[in-house]
Amino acid sequence: DDGYLYVTRNGGSDHLIAPSMRVNILTDKGPVKGIFGWPAIHVRMGEKEVTPTTDNIFIDVGCSKKEEVEKLGIHVGCVAVFEDELMELNGTYLTGRALDNRIGGYMIAEVARRIRENKKSLPFSLYIVNAVQEEIGLRGAEMISRKIKPDVAIITDVCHDTHSPLYDKKKQGDQKCGN
Repeated sequence: DDGYLYVTRNGGSDHLIAPSMRVNILTDKGPVKGIFGWPAIHVRMGEKEVTPTTDNIFIDVGCSKKEEVEKLGIHVGCVAVFEDELMELNGTYLTGRALDNRIGGYMIAEVARRIRENKKSLPFSLYIVNAVQEEIGLRGAEMISRKIKPDVAIITDVCHDTHSPLYDKKKQGDQKCGN
């Protein structure tokens, strides 16, 4: 009613990083720009620190009434995605939103392209699937594996660089970017 959008989680996005993040809200009329609002630090100082949760974060799209929001094409069920772009760090590393799934998709698409370009005839059925949502229960992979019921599966995924702060190598392994 006040023009703000209140959200629930859809996928593995982290609500703790939401404040001040720009988003694109996907509507039938096209993407609508918004930003996750959060009280400024000088307003919060001296009070008990409040942590962002899906119960208290909101998106501001520059509207003051529900009718204005609806006129933009936003309705219950529209998906909001963080706005960002691919970034290179120190000429060595690439970082970006959902890059793990995108790189995995690229790798399997390259396999399919090379099979086709080289006119390979396979003595078996080949299904190539790019599944997501592993962070919230392997939903994509689980669904497709139960549907296809493969004899063999080759899975590609990424792991975290455990040399950055706050990782415990004894629990999460010893992985370093570039190795």
